[in-house]
Amino acid sequence: ACSFIRTILPLNNNKIAIAGQNNEIWIFDESTDSIAAPTVIPTPFNCITDIIRDKRGRFWLPTDGNGLWYTDDNLANPKSFTKLIPYNAYIDEANKIYSIKEDKYGEIWFSTQNSGIWRYRQNSSSGIYTSTDFGFPPAVCTSFIEDDDHNLIVSVDGGGLYRIDTQKKFSKLTSLPNNNIANITRTQNDYCMVATWGGGVMRYFPKTNSIVKEPFEGINNPNNSFFGINAMANGDIYACTTGDGFYLKKSNKSKWEKHILYDSLANVHHKWIQFIYSDTPNEIWVNSSSTLWL
Repeated sequence: ACSFIRTILPLNNNKIAIAGQNNEIWIFDESTDSIAAPTVIPTPFNCITDIIRDKRGRFWLPTDGNGLWYTDDNLANPKSFTKLIPYNAYIDEANKIYSIKEDKYGEIWFSTQNSGIWRYRQNSSSGIYTSTDFGFPPAVCTSFIEDDDHNLIVSVDGGGLYRIDTQKKFSKLTSLPNNNIANITRTQNDYCMVATWGGGVMRYFPKTNSIVKEPFEGINNPNNSFFGINAMANGDIYACTTGDGFYLKKSNKSKWEKHILYDSLANVHHKWIQFIYSDTPNEIWVNSSSTLWL
C-alpha cells in the first residue's frame, strides 16, 4: 500500500489516479457508489510528488529523489516511463522535485530542492533552462500559479513570492510576515491565497502586489500552520491544517467552517490534513496524515 499519498489526478472514463511514496500508482474507478480495490500500476521510481497531464496528453511525474519522468501512454495502462535527464545538470540537481506546472504556452516548469527553477520547452531544440539562465536564486519553490497576464507567480519556502514575466525576467514581490510558504492557490476572485507554516494564510492581490492576513471569520482561534490551501473549480476553498482538521469556505458563504474527520471504527479523530482534492461538485478526497477519505 502507498504509505504516504502525495497527489490525485482525474483521468478519462471516471478513473482517478492516486500516487505517493511507493513505486506504484493506484487507479480508482469512480463510476459506482462504492469504492472497489484499485488497479495497481508499478513504476520504476518512487516518491511521486505530483502528476500533471499537459496539453498534448503527456503525463509528467516529478519525484522526491528520483528525478522527472513522463509517459505518453494511457496512465491507467502505461507501457513504459521515460526519465528526463537534463544534459547540463549535475547528477543530483534535478532529482528532488517539489512542484510542476504547464503554462499557457505549453512550457513545463518544475522546481527542485537545491537548484531553483527549471523550464522544459517542448517546441524548442534548446531543451531545458535552469535558474542560472534566468538569474533566479537556487531556492526551494513550493508551487506555481499563472495570473491574468500569464506571468508565473512562484512561492518559495523561506523566500516569499516571486514573479516570472512573459519575457522570463523575474522579480521579488511583496514580503510576507512569514515566508515559510507551503503553497499558493488562485481563487475565482481577484486574489490568491498563500498558506504558510507558522504564519497562517494570506490573501495576495497580484494587481496591487499587496497582502492581507486571512482572518478565518467563523473559526475560533484558527491554526497558524498549514500543509496547504486548495481552491476548487466551484469556488469552494479548503485550508489544510496541522492539527485542527480542515477549514472550508463555500463559494456562497462569507464565513469559514471547521471540519474534523472522525473514524468511528478506530474511534480516532484525524486532525492533520495534508491536501484535499475535488473534481466533481458533490464529492471530495481528503488525505490526512494516515488515512484517505472520500
